[in-house]
Amino acid sequence: MKKVLFGTLVILAFFYGAAVGRYKMFPYQVIKQAKHSLTAVAAPSRFELAHSDASRDQQIVSIDLGYSDISQKQEIPCGTIDMTNTMVALTFGQSNATNEGETRYSSGKSVYNFYEGKCYRAADPLLGATGGKGSVWTRLGDMIIDSELYSNVIFVSIGVSGTSMSQWKQEGDSFQRIVKIKSQLDQENIRLTHLLWHQGEGDAEMGTKKHDYMTMLADMIDGIRRLGINAPLYVAIATRCKGPINADIQEAQMELAAERDDVFMGANTDTLSDMDDRYDFCHFSDSGLQKHALLWLQSIQDGRSSEYTR
Repeated sequence: MKKVLFGTLVILAFFYGAAVGRYKMFPYQVIKQAKHSLTAVAAPSRFELAHSDASRDQQIVSIDLGYSDISQKQEIPCGTIDMTNTMVALTFGQSNATNEGETRYSSGKSVYNFYEGKCYRAADPLLGATGGKGSVWTRLGDMIIDSELYSNVIFVSIGVSGTSMSQWKQEGDSFQRIVKIKSQLDQENIRLTHLLWHQGEGDAEMGTKKHDYMTMLADMIDGIRRLGINAPLYVAIATRCKGPINADIQEAQMELAAERDDVFMGANTDTLSDMDDRYDFCHFSDSGLQKHALLWLQSIQDGRSSEYTR
């Protein structure tokens, strides 16, 4: 009888813990505050330093963030890649656009990763984005080639975990990552064909208002256009992370895509399950990464059939 009671309590505790993380029930805020108290005395990370002040030196620290270990990467000279039917995609935003997926994946097709002026076989973790785990992009690259949309794919990955929309607008420090990568691509005569934007979970938690999010996102896009980047931007519908979907941010993302001819709907990751597809109720599990990639594939197929021309 005692064993049965103990087992029942363990099961109930598990499901209550899952509900706490997802719906921010008691004692979510207590745990969150305790975590902040414990980490407040710790030495600041390079990411925190980048955002503690707006000085130029600290902005440079932010620009340099990203996975950079090339010791296990296979370099492929960029000049040897036939650019005739090649997709060149800038992937950016916050953690679900970076290397925070549960499992790593190495592309088996003609999929490459541009980093610091050089090209490498695409294998997780992708160079340039933060995190050291898996990404959606390596999987997406193989799917794009299997679908015969393009013969080659080059990913330029510059996402930073934890960033808000305000950090990617033109005055934000993360926008400087776009400026830097545009200069590097120009030096290699490589032109972007797609902009894959996945961000919103952080602003959903912060309570950013719909109008403010739309204004900042539009500002970032306008800044990208001023840099001479004319590729269509695909904006993901992304607000879900250890909490409920945020309708304000969703509507901002959808309405901007509807209002602008140069913006398309990207993957709607709010449709992916917290329990099955997110290993920590926020970042994607192996099954979640596969579903995420399929959502992006469909969005790109839909966008390619549109009348927008670059």
